[in-house]
Amino acid sequence: MTRIEPSFISFGGVVVLMIITKKDVEEIFKTIKWKILFFFIGLFIMVEGVFKIGVIDILANHALNFTGGDLAKTSILMLWMSAIISSVVDNIPYIATLIPMIKTVLIPNISLAHPKIPLQVIKYGLWWAL
Repeated sequence: MTRIEPSFISFGGVVVLMIITKKDVEEIFKTIKWKILFFFIGLFIMVEGVFKIGVIDILANHALNFTGGDLAKTSILMLWMSAIISSVVDNIPYIATLIPMIKTVLIPNISLAHPKIPLQVIKYGLWWAL
């Protein structure tokens, strides 16, 4: 494992490509869609804030209490939540907000409740439902 952040590798790739192509940096900056870039920056800041204040944990714990930690019931709940909420909220912010919920709360708790179910099955079930 290299322990190098993916963002650093991406930035390095950009620098190498700019050197190879010898394009003018100002011209490249003019082609960037700044509104979209700042939208995603704000989105990830908001998602991290929601995660840090505990909203994700509260939602996940309610989901686990409602389904009893059952994989099938939790997957169906995630599927219906996704269908209903994504009809009101755009898919990208919704998915970006729920990824920490699945990674940090649902997968570990369901795998503890059902040790005989392989971890890959739990992960795939929840990711596909999302």
